[in-house]
Amino acid sequence: LAFPLFYIITTIGNLFGIGGGSLISRMMGMGENGEIRRVSAFCFYGSIAASLLYSVLCGCFLVPLLIFLGASGQTFSFAAHYVILVIVIGGPPTAVGLTLSNLLRSVGCSKQASFGMMFGGILNLVLDPIFIFALRLNVAGAAAATAVSNLISMIYFIVVFVRMAGKNEIALSLRGSD
Repeated sequence: LAFPLFYIITTIGNLFGIGGGSLISRMMGMGENGEIRRVSAFCFYGSIAASLLYSVLCGCFLVPLLIFLGASGQTFSFAAHYVILVIVIGGPPTAVGLTLSNLLRSVGCSKQASFGMMFGGILNLVLDPIFIFALRLNVAGAAAATAVSNLISMIYFIVVFVRMAGKNEIALSLRGSD
């Protein structure tokens, strides 16, 4: 029931990440490092703004959205818990993590991008049984594991960006200029 809503949050991350990454790759070929910094910052903040707006709208229209997607009396509370944790709370970290992963990949840092995505996925696999069974959170546990994994993955990508910008290894920036 929640997958279409989750798919849209990943689409937001990919919109800024793949779109910005494509532009950044072309700009690298032209040696426009200053512009690359501005594009990467725009993509970072754009993904934050768009995903926050989407998350707020999903929270505000949760009931009609879930009814439209087919939630019934038996599934509504499960779907609502999942959407609140994964989309309303965990949506922005998911979108931002995807954006940053794609931006890193666009400048040749595919190892760091792949590690961050794999780390988040593996962490989710580890946290799922802990949250679902050990903590007895059931569906909310699966949602919490996903949200926490995506948050930690996003933090990893931000740390990679900050470290690389500090070493001036790549032309990406979260601030727009250095």
